[in-house]
Amino acid sequence: MAAAEITRLLSQGSDVVLGQYLARPDFIEELEALATRSGATFVEVIMELDAPALATRLARRSEISTRPEHVINNTLVGPTDAEGLVASIQALRAVRPNAKWIASDSLETTLVDIRALLT
Repeated sequence: MAAAEITRLLSQGSDVVLGQYLARPDFIEELEALATRSGATFVEVIMELDAPALATRLARRSEISTRPEHVINNTLVGPTDAEGLVASIQALRAVRPNAKWIASDSLETTLVDIRALLT
């Protein structure tokens, strides 16, 4: 479903940002192929966070879920999953060597780093 919507948006000349935890190389490759077929530039950004910081963020999200998808995601992953999530993202280093890795220390610095990669 995401691929169809992304294809539609790209065919209209829109930019697409998919902010999602994606530790599935096959789906990332599919997204890259969609961009290539549409003549769009594909920029893969991976926001890096250590397990303790991720656990803290997941705990905070479960305490103050403000969006419906957070409520669902809180049933799927929590603070005790942080080490496994970080390990799965780290595995992408070997199979996605062109990805741009940035520290996800704060919202402000993350946005600055992403904007720098896209300009």
